[in-house]
Amino acid sequence: MRSCTIAHPQQGEIAFEPYPYQDEFFADDSSSRLILKARQTGISLSCAIEALYYALHGRERILFISKTLEDAKELLGYVQDVYQLLDDPAQELVRENLTEMEFANGSRIRSLPATKGAGRGFTATRVYLDEYAFAEYAAQIYRAVRPTLSRGGQLTILSTPDGQDNEFFKLWQGLIEGHWSKHKIHWSECPEYDEGWFNRERPNYTARDWASEYECDFVASGEAVFLPEDVQKCADGWVGLQAPRLGGRYVTAWDIGRRRDATVGITLDIGPRFDADGAFLSDDWQVVAFERFLGLPYPGIQAAIERRAALYDPQPWVEYNGVGDPVIENLAIEATPFTTTQRSKHNAITAMALAVEHQVLKHAVPQLRDEMLTYQWEDKKLIQDAVMACAIACWAAERTVPEEQMMVEDDYVEIGPQI
Repeated sequence: MRSCTIAHPQQGEIAFEPYPYQDEFFADDSSSRLILKARQTGISLSCAIEALYYALHGRERILFISKTLEDAKELLGYVQDVYQLLDDPAQELVRENLTEMEFANGSRIRSLPATKGAGRGFTATRVYLDEYAFAEYAAQIYRAVRPTLSRGGQLTILSTPDGQDNEFFKLWQGLIEGHWSKHKIHWSECPEYDEGWFNRERPNYTARDWASEYECDFVASGEAVFLPEDVQKCADGWVGLQAPRLGGRYVTAWDIGRRRDATVGITLDIGPRFDADGAFLSDDWQVVAFERFLGLPYPGIQAAIERRAALYDPQPWVEYNGVGDPVIENLAIEATPFTTTQRSKHNAITAMALAVEHQVLKHAVPQLRDEMLTYQWEDKKLIQDAVMACAIACWAAERTVPEEQMMVEDDYVEIGPQI
């Protein structure tokens, strides 16, 4: 924290040096405030400072509601950190835990996750809804805290965007009743960021994630993962489904079908490739083998995995969850399990999205192309087998491929394309 102050005329000072947009936020005493913000611009910290200021200088009941319990603890942690910096706080802290602070004057600050019942049973004078676009029960929470305003309180809703199918977008667009004071904070307004920072950081994000995290863009931050124009560019420079090549480096991934779902296996040749004279051609990721089976029993799936391993990647990645468990156990080869969790799936899809946007992934497989064109982050009702197999392969390709997986002359086997 830097050495400036936000001061009350008679009591206390909070050490802080606000940016211009933070000054505007502090000066806004509207009863309903909306903040559309880039990540890491100091707005959550500003809310924490403001909440502490009012708690110390009045009898306030302040409620934070965040996306998760960890986020709720972190937000209250900002308040606790600022309080510790005060040389002579106006009020003594009489009770404190991971989700609540209570002061000698009767003020309380409570920080909760965005559950279905959040906001009920706590009569607040000020409410802050953090990352509201991502709150699972956003509409219910809004109804629960809205009465705060009828009692003369203040409601502040802040978030990065997450497409247009959520309550935060509706509020920002004026599709829900009420008059709101609005603040929009783009990453370029933060003095901590410059062109050098942008050039370093932008390649690490998908277009969707960058639009959400930093651009304040409701449209580009929506559910679609792959832009149609990027999907079409995947075909540029594709070598086609082909046999293993001398010196090839391969990664294979299998998404094992559940019930009526298909089982899909994808192999990437991750290069590098050279022409007959030894000149470098490319080191992109070429889809060189693709198989999709519907209704194939376990022994057939296991045989397909083993056949592919004998040709390309001797230790393929196989989705471990559910039906993947018995498949891996009965393989005659060693496979690397990929355990699908919400986090690991997001990481795999992100790896694939980055490979597509940077024109690293090359293919023109119709099934994979069609799934990519319709794929969204909320994918429970979508056909996604080929996308998931490819995503696991891209995630694995980011890791180092051991030298022993490179093809040698004795391993070279001619096969026909599989599709």
